[in-house]
Amino acid sequence: MEFSNERLVQWMSTTLDKAWSGVADGENPFAASVYSPNRDLVACEHNTARGQTQPSRHGEVNAIDRACQELGTTDLSGCVLVSTGEPCPMCTSAALLAKIDIIVFGAGCDVVAKSGYGGLGIGCEELIEVSNAHATVIGGIAKQQCEKLLLDNSKDG
Repeated sequence: MEFSNERLVQWMSTTLDKAWSGVADGENPFAASVYSPNRDLVACEHNTARGQTQPSRHGEVNAIDRACQELGTTDLSGCVLVSTGEPCPMCTSAALLAKIDIIVFGAGCDVVAKSGYGGLGIGCEELIEVSNAHATVIGGIAKQQCEKLLLDNSKDG
């Protein structure tokens, strides 16, 4: 399954809009979207960990959960996860458990850590490799905008 850079940037733009909406609501600066194999938007959610006082409510988990509800299945084979920041180990695991084939992100785990939102010291690709799972990872999409989102809304800021 091939996607043009232009399409991925468009999808990331939608996801960034959701992240900024979450920031306006007082949430951490992360969001994620799930796109179907037909390239339709299935779910777009931001982080709700602060508002729900649930540390597992990351944007990726929220989007994966919503996509599963919308599609009536826990098997998201053929779907694409688009995230403003490189998914942490929990979110990467959720994507793999849902059988998502492609993970796209903007800001890398180095910037996520620099902004104060550590990721337990293991990147998305590294976790996929050590787990013997299979997913394609595409990083750096709309990188500057995603990095700005995180750095302008750092955990200590």
